[in-house]
Amino acid sequence: MVVGGEADNSNAVLAIQDLYYDSVLYQPRELIVKYSLHVQTRISDWPIVKEFEGLGYDACWFPDTQMMWSDCYATMAAAALNTSRIKLGTGVAIPGTRIAPTTAHSIASINVLAPGRVFLGIGTGHTAMRVMGQDPMPIKEFREYLRVVRAMLQGEEVDYEYRGKTTALKWQEHASGFRNIDNPIPIYVAGNGPLRPQQQNETDL
Repeated sequence: MVVGGEADNSNAVLAIQDLYYDSVLYQPRELIVKYSLHVQTRISDWPIVKEFEGLGYDACWFPDTQMMWSDCYATMAAAALNTSRIKLGTGVAIPGTRIAPTTAHSIASINVLAPGRVFLGIGTGHTAMRVMGQDPMPIKEFREYLRVVRAMLQGEEVDYEYRGKTTALKWQEHASGFRNIDNPIPIYVAGNGPLRPQQQNETDL
C-alpha cells in the first residue's frame, strides 16, 4: 500500500517475528537475550557462581530445599561477596518453611551485599514440602503470603496475621546496613497447573 507517495510497510514489519517494534513508528528495537543458570545449593560452591560471571552469564538461581541442599540465603551471601555483576536469586523460595516477614528479611539482607543484583523467585513448595511429607502451600494462603512480602520489600506497613493474631508490621530502623529495600527486588512467582495464570495475574508482581 502507498500512503502519501511512500510505501506503507507496516503490515510486513508487524509480521516479522522475534523482534520488538515501536507501536507507533514501527521501528525495530534490539532484541535482548539474557542467560541464567540454576545450581545445586551447596554452600562451598560459590566459586562456580564467580566462574559463571566471568563467562558472561546474567543471573544465577539458588534452590531452597532444606532436606536436600545447603541454605539458599547463606549460599547467596557467599556468592554476593565474591561477585560484582551477576544477578542472584532464589529459585525458588519455599513459603512453607519460613513465615513471610522472614523471607522479606532474608532477601533484603542479601540485597545489602549485592545491591540491585538480587531477585526473589518463589513458589508454593511442591518438592521441598513433599520430601518432608507435607503439602505445598494452598493458593489462597500463598496469595496472602505474597501480599505481605511484596509490601515489606516496598517499605510499606502491612497487616500480618500469624496464629490468629493480626499485627501491623513495619521495619524497625535502628541503624543503616541491616537490609536494603532502596534497590528494588523483583519477585518472580513460579507455578504450574490450571491456577497458575490466575495466580500470577492476581499477584501483579
